[in-house]
Amino acid sequence: KRQVLDRGSHFLTVDAKLQLNLQDAPTSGVFASTDYLEASALYAFNINNDYVGPYARAGLKTRVFPGYLYLENEGVGSGQVLVNRLNGSTDTYAFGNEANADDLRLEVSKPFAPFVLQEEIGANLKAVDLDLKLLELSVATRVGWGFRQGITEGLLVVDGDERGTPVTLNEVDDYFTTGPLVGASANLTFARWLFGQAEIAGLLPVQDSDRAGSTAAKRLLLDASGTAGLKFPALTSMLHASFDYTFRMQRDGFLTDKTMFDQIVMARVSLQLF
Repeated sequence: KRQVLDRGSHFLTVDAKLQLNLQDAPTSGVFASTDYLEASALYAFNINNDYVGPYARAGLKTRVFPGYLYLENEGVGSGQVLVNRLNGSTDTYAFGNEANADDLRLEVSKPFAPFVLQEEIGANLKAVDLDLKLLELSVATRVGWGFRQGITEGLLVVDGDERGTPVTLNEVDDYFTTGPLVGASANLTFARWLFGQAEIAGLLPVQDSDRAGSTAAKRLLLDASGTAGLKFPALTSMLHASFDYTFRMQRDGFLTDKTMFDQIVMARVSLQLF
């Protein structure tokens, strides 16, 4: 996260995250920890204080590369895939008939799909802001109203078991919704070596809500992510090494009725340009 401005009543942050997976990992998830792009900008005007004030936020998230579903047949011989299209038609594909990897995978999303945009307005609270010798901790919360748009570009999601016979996929339509939301973010650094950060946000849609789920719990659009790890002393003034654990949990009933959870453990080297 790059803090752009924190001066007097004005507070502005810009956050951008990009992770690319150079290998063709077998996953049918709508989003993944190894391939995603996220960005957001938040501006808050703190009225006569350094903590509370109205805010406006805009953000996006998407995959970068195409998404694939890797197929396998529990029985002997070939299998079958049924794709239910938005126009009511059904496409049928066979797999397992050829001796190559492409015959055992099906593209379920295009590059930069699904592309989800979210705008928010409301009240921002900088709940905790500590800067001690060994410990730095900041916690911010927000309550407001959100507007969310999903551009799916023909996204296909699994209906039932992805190892079923046949495998059934449903094409997902674009959506736009709005509703109340709450969110929070936290950043922790201890002794400059140990670090952690987490974000969580939930939006309860009130527009076209039946499509998102049958109950309020199922309709909740939930995004949570976090990273914790060990940051080694600087190798140079610009080069840093770290070992960390990252998780991402997302629920979007407009895309799929499944809760998506992804996690990864990484050792990385970071180059700070400016």
